[in-house]
Amino acid sequence: MTTYVSTKAGIQGFTRSLRRTNSALAGFEWIPSPLAGSMTTRQLKQFVTPAVKEMVKCVQCLPVLIQPAEIADAALFLSSDASRVLWPDKRF
Repeated sequence: MTTYVSTKAGIQGFTRSLRRTNSALAGFEWIPSPLAGSMTTRQLKQFVTPAVKEMVKCVQCLPVLIQPAEIADAALFLSSDASRVLWPDKRF
């Protein structure tokens, strides 16, 4: 878990630094929770109790456990020209 948390913080810091130094960049990071398919079945059984699942639902912006395919769909949309209406001050 330490590696996951450290990597997550590094990605967030790197992306935020890029946005600060280049205001024309519309960047954001994709950092799903470890429950979003990256944990093994053994890890899920050992560490993810119903209380942990509820805590994750409370602290993330969506009240469901997001799956990898859903993250990929959202990333593809935000990477496409169709998302330009969400970022009116940015030019791609």
